[in-house]
Amino acid sequence: MLDASSPRFSARPETAIVTEADRSEAILSRKLEMTLGSDISAVSSMLDALEEFAAENGIPPQKIMRLNLVLDELVTNTIMHGFTDGADGSIRLAAELVDGTVNVALIDNGVAFNPVEAASPERSGGIEEREIGGLGLKLIRSYVKRLDYRRDGAFNHLHLEMDIG
Repeated sequence: MLDASSPRFSARPETAIVTEADRSEAILSRKLEMTLGSDISAVSSMLDALEEFAAENGIPPQKIMRLNLVLDELVTNTIMHGFTDGADGSIRLAAELVDGTVNVALIDNGVAFNPVEAASPERSGGIEEREIGGLGLKLIRSYVKRLDYRRDGAFNHLHLEMDIG
């Protein structure tokens, strides 16, 4: 599992795609590591990097579309709701492809929010009567096979796994 304490986790502001061919384990994997700012323009940079990561690793278009939707939703909401009052924030993303699964770690210093325990939206009534919010969480939960959250000091740690095979 990837996290900020990993010696391979890059906290630099640029994007790095790292080949793990020198690992001592038998499993070879590919990684994408990047740090995003709290400006909404960071989302398009992340999506571009994900497209490159997917192309280099032969991830099927339908699967990368789903991964893009999930991470777009998570990162956009972190920027929009996690960094209040124009606070500068940082979102670290690490994605690793291992045995047909993409493991993603998102770590941010925004307002605490646990998407694992957040309530799903009510589906009763017409769309005009429904409260705004929550549909993105429903989408995320439907696309990932695992979603874990913990708060550590001032940081949200979110880990997700998505099958790509």
